[in-house]
Amino acid sequence: MFLALKKYLEAKVAEHTAILDVYLQKPVAIGDHDKIFEVIVDRFEKLTCAKHQLDELEKILNAQQVQTETKAETKTKK
Repeated sequence: MFLALKKYLEAKVAEHTAILDVYLQKPVAIGDHDKIFEVIVDRFEKLTCAKHQLDELEKILNAQQVQTETKAETKTKK
């Protein structure tokens, strides 16, 4: 289940990064020029949120891996 969540968050990071790249590199393609700043801020917030969630998920996965390894080592020592 965590792997699916990780892939989802990675996709969100890629999506928001791509959209920000378009907004910043090719603003001519954007029809709503008067709200471009608000859109960029919104997308940046979504990008940083997805990155933060991904970082936190990585911490959880790493902690689970350490727990699993510790349990395996304990069983081996007995």
